[in-house]
Formats: sequence, C-alpha cells, structure tokens
Amino acid sequence: MKKSDKEHYYMLIKVQKTLAQAGLSPLGAISLLLLALLPLMPPFNQEYLVRWLVVAVLIGAQAMTFDFTAGCISIVNFGYCAFFGLGAYTSGVLAVKFGINPWLGMFIGVIPSALLGFLTGILTLKLRGILYVESVSNCSLKI
Repeated sequence: MKKSDKEHYYMLIKVQKTLAQAGLSPLGAISLLLLALLPLMPPFNQEYLVRWLVVAVLIGAQAMTFDFTAGCISIVNFGYCAFFGLGAYTSGVLAVKFGINPWLGMFIGVIPSALLGFLTGILTLKLRGILYVESVSNCSLKI
C-alpha cells in the first residue's frame, strides 16, 4: 500500500468509528445528509413541499417521543404535547403579532416551554408511577 492509501484507509476507519459512536451507519449518515439538503434541491424547494417536509419532521419527533414513553418506559404520557404546543403557540404569536421570522420564533419558543417543563418537573418529579403520569397529563390539560 502506498502512504496516501494508508492515510485514506485510516481516515475512513476514523470516520466510521465516529459515526458508530453517534449511532449511525455510513448509509444512515448519507441519508440524513440528503434529507437535510432535500428542501434546497430544485424539485423540492417549492413552498408547499417544504411545509410538508417540516410537518413530517414535527410529526416524526412526536412519534419518537411517544414511542420512547410508551415503549421504553411503559408509561403512556401525553404531557410532553403541552410543552410542544406552548412552544408552537409562542412561535405563532411572535410571527403574527410581532412579525418575527417563524424560524427565529421557533428557537424563542423553546424558552417558555423549558420554563413550563422545569416548573412541572419541580411539582411532579417526586411522584412515582401512575400519579406522575396523571399529574403531567392534567398539567397539559390545564394549559
């Protein structure tokens, strides 16, 4: 092997180890990169298609959260939807009332959601089992 071939081989091994630590295969990393670049490609850069892609990502995030709470820890909990909804509502109000870009409002919407999550956690994290689920679900209904 030439010296440059060995360097490329070691670099490839290093990249594969880094991807494995992140939980991605090389095909998964390429797919994730293509999905991130999809809204910039000409057939998909139309406004309604970008909106569908954003909605699909949001629904996917909600599905993963539900899968984690229902599948991994065996507790059906929809309290996280209140935090998600508060962030979305904040982003919408900032966009409509104050003219702030929705992408910036999305990051600003994290602040009230995190604050509500923190306050809910202070009240409920000492509870266990079904009492915890009911308290967080009731908090989400109150919002």
